[in-house]
Amino acid sequence: VVVVTQWVDPDVFKPRIVAALSKATGRPVALPGELELAWYPWLALRTRAGSVGNAAPFDGPPLLAWREARLGARLLPLLRGELVLDRVRLDGLDLRLRRDASGRANWEGLGDDTGGDAAARPLTLAGLDLRGARVEFTDERAGSALLVEGLDLTTGPFTAGTPAPVELEAERAVLGAW
Repeated sequence: VVVVTQWVDPDVFKPRIVAALSKATGRPVALPGELELAWYPWLALRTRAGSVGNAAPFDGPPLLAWREARLGARLLPLLRGELVLDRVRLDGLDLRLRRDASGRANWEGLGDDTGGDAAARPLTLAGLDLRGARVEFTDERAGSALLVEGLDLTTGPFTAGTPAPVELEAERAVLGAW
């Protein structure tokens, strides 16, 4: 593991990583910046800027973009074939949720093409950290929009289907209608 994280360039695997993320999300994924690997006690992947695009027929800015992201998995359980995820950290997140006039949403179907038996292995995550996030929700059907800027969010650990504590702070929120 030390050899891999110190002498292997993770950018060599970027096309495979992008393809796997695109398949998992069902959306185009872009990772134009460099990737970095770290190890012990977490095998961690850090990206610079990246994005997850919209599915057709939505165009315009991507569904999700970030300035920097970090995701880690506990090393020893990973070597035993178990996935125990560290905190996911996203800095400079820009989330653009849109619902068109017909009621279709650009987040619908996200991750539907993951395959496998999700019920057999519930996702366990040590938490989520968002720093300096921007969330925009536009609902053309209702004629309304919500913008939240300077959003910082921290969750406690959670497993799929169970509640988790959440701390939330925002600099500005604007609700509008037309």
